[in-house]
Formats: sequence, structure tokens, C-alpha cells
Amino acid sequence: MASLGPFVYRKKHEGLIDNCVGPSDYAKGQGDPVKFWGLLRKGVLKIHVLPAGQSMNGTYYTKMIAEKLAVWIYGKTNRKSKRQKSVTLVQDNERALWTQKAQKAMKTAKIKPFRRLPPGSPDLNPIETCWAHLRDHLNKVHTPEKEPRKEFVRRLHRAVRYLNEHKSDLLTKLCKSMKKRSKEILQRKGARTSY
Repeated sequence: MASLGPFVYRKKHEGLIDNCVGPSDYAKGQGDPVKFWGLLRKGVLKIHVLPAGQSMNGTYYTKMIAEKLAVWIYGKTNRKSKRQKSVTLVQDNERALWTQKAQKAMKTAKIKPFRRLPPGSPDLNPIETCWAHLRDHLNKVHTPEKEPRKEFVRRLHRAVRYLNEHKSDLLTKLCKSMKKRSKEILQRKGARTSY
């Protein structure tokens, strides 16, 4: 989230745009952004906050596949039986997520990225709706004071817990919407849908 730096200042417009977490027009004045990456699965949202100054690139994402993504999907032990089916993952089209190393790591972890949807579809990924609800909750529980990065990260994690506890029906519905969603997106060839 480029709008949130080492110190987060509350302004009239938070810079979290539309239904997605995005950059703000005053990010430059706030230093390093607070960036995070997440997974929505079985009605539960998980996030990982990137270290200060770290961007999501192919190397970092490859590391995250083994250390976070596979563990989030298969559990703490990250044990997969040889007969276990691959889990299908819908992800954005950022280059970092589709490098050869990342694809190899996914194959090893029995995670299969979904490739059939049009790359430019604005409704490709249900997690974007989670970001909108996360933004709304963060806006409700903001501090009017200058907020150190560490404090904001704590508040961010609390907001994710709040969504998982109080919006679990919505998150589950989003997860179950994929078949219907993908069918509509394919029919419209990537144009905006009812989602």
C-alpha cells in the first residue's frame, strides 16, 4: 500500500482506491510504503506484510510460495501426499508472480495457477473485494495522530482478524463465487461483470 509509510498520517482521502489497495498522490511524502500480500481461501483471509523497503519480485515471491503460500494451503506441517491433487490458485497478472522460478516452486508445492481467465479482467480475483472491506475497516478504526509503521502493521493484522471473525459469511461467499465468476468473465472476454 503505497499510501502508508513509516509514519501514517490520516488525511481526508486515504489513497486506498476503488476496490483495491492502491497508491496515493501523496505517497512520496510518507517514505517507504507498507506493502502486504495475501491469500483468500475457504473463507479465510491471510496476509503477509513485506519488510520495509521490500517489493514483491520474482525472487521474493518464490520464497513466499514455500514459506507462506504452501503452509497456508496445506497447514503448518506443509506435508503433501504424492497422491494429493494440486490446488488451483487464481492470482493477479503481475510479472513477479509468473516468473519461471515461481512457477517451478508452485509445481513443487502442488499449486496450479489458473491461466484461462483474460489477463485484463477487473473482476479476476475475489480478494480485491477483501481489500475494499479491509480499507473500510481501517478507515473506521484510524488514529488521527501520526502512526508509526509498527503500530499500523498491528492495526492491519487486527483488521484482518476482524474480517475473518465478523465477515466470514462474505469471505466464504467470495470463495464459492469463482466458478460462476469465471464463467461470466469468459463470456464477456475480460470486460467488467456484475462482480
